[in-house]
Amino acid sequence: MLRKTSLIDKPIYQENKSDDQVIQLAKNNAELDLLANIQEGYKDWLSNGNKGSTQDYLDSLSIDDLKLLSLKEGGIVDKANRPKEPVAVKDIDLTQELLKTADYLSRLSDSERATIDWMLKKMGNK
Repeated sequence: MLRKTSLIDKPIYQENKSDDQVIQLAKNNAELDLLANIQEGYKDWLSNGNKGSTQDYLDSLSIDDLKLLSLKEGGIVDKANRPKEPVAVKDIDLTQELLKTADYLSRLSDSERATIDWMLKKMGNK
């Protein structure tokens, strides 16, 4: 049975979104959020009687103000982006460990030492 082929392409579905939905999609973009916060802060700066460009507004902000500007909306921090707590480093006394190993090897028989030497050589060749 032969299949009938169609030479006409099917229309592509394009979803028409309202302005509110487009704005909502833009709110999920961090760069657009930061830009919107800068524009809002600049307007407030101008309304307080200041004059100048957006660059003048940004130059007038302290580091803490800039951080607050970028974090204005807030929200939950993802676990992957949370700072990790430093882990305490375990102190190892290498001299004591060497003495323990030497004492252990001195108590082995000749055949046991030969077996350990053979195993170490086999592991070293890989």
